[in-house]
Amino acid sequence: MEYRYTPEGVCSMQMIFEIDGNIIKSLRIIGGCPGNTVGVSKLVEGRTIDEVISLLKGIPCGNKGTSCPDQVARALEKYKKGLMQKLFPAEGKTLPEWRFPEFQGCGEWKSKAIGKACKMFSGGTPDTSKKEFYGGTIPFIRSAEINKSSTELFITEAGLNNSSARMVKKGDILIALYGANSGEVALSKIDGAINQAILCLRHETNNAFVYHYFNHIKNWIVSRYIQGGQGNLSGQIIKSVNLYFPKPEEQKKVADCLSEIDAMISEQSNKVEQLKAHKKGLMQGLFPSCEEANV
Repeated sequence: MEYRYTPEGVCSMQMIFEIDGNIIKSLRIIGGCPGNTVGVSKLVEGRTIDEVISLLKGIPCGNKGTSCPDQVARALEKYKKGLMQKLFPAEGKTLPEWRFPEFQGCGEWKSKAIGKACKMFSGGTPDTSKKEFYGGTIPFIRSAEINKSSTELFITEAGLNNSSARMVKKGDILIALYGANSGEVALSKIDGAINQAILCLRHETNNAFVYHYFNHIKNWIVSRYIQGGQGNLSGQIIKSVNLYFPKPEEQKKVADCLSEIDAMISEQSNKVEQLKAHKKGLMQGLFPSCEEANV
């Protein structure tokens, strides 16, 4: 797919990308310094969108505050933002604007309420006055922890069996119903028990597709049902939301494309955190401590 971008603040006049899913097949830059633009074009070929953004974003050219490589990164960020809007049907439409070539002409996506497409349940909290219900081996996932691979609290089998807490599996869709992160959605990273502030969804064929779709529309849901950012969602609200579903093969293609981007983002974020830790340790070795400097 061809994507054109007009750079700002640099000598180049236009960037023309050929992108297949999440992979940049080619880049042609019109204008600018030939050696620089040809080198950048060769550098990005065959790489993923997030990999190129990580490599090139923030590179300056003199005192301009940007550069042709930086503009390539900005172009891809803009492309990625629009990708979600094009891979799912817009409001009032039954087809997305973009479809993968092998699914062209495969018919309209079918409308289905989340409550009919997914198994849904929420959990509960074991009695906090009973010590025998806590300190076990079962991770107890609360709404602020739906994106995490560990939990602060653990409950026992007795706590699970004597309360409304429910077990979820790794890969289940978790939606925060209450609290500051109401409306946030995640794919569970662990097996564990959930409380009443979390709704679990299990789709009949592809959890990842529903996760990405819900992530795409969550701002619309929050703005419609949580006035002024205050309030709670409920299972009844989520149950009634209609999504459009293609055939399972196309669901998988869409989900795999977006999951690959998520994986790259996560990988780059981990690298940034590792570099921050390395820098912190390096600075501690390069500079004397306050106590040493003020002896």
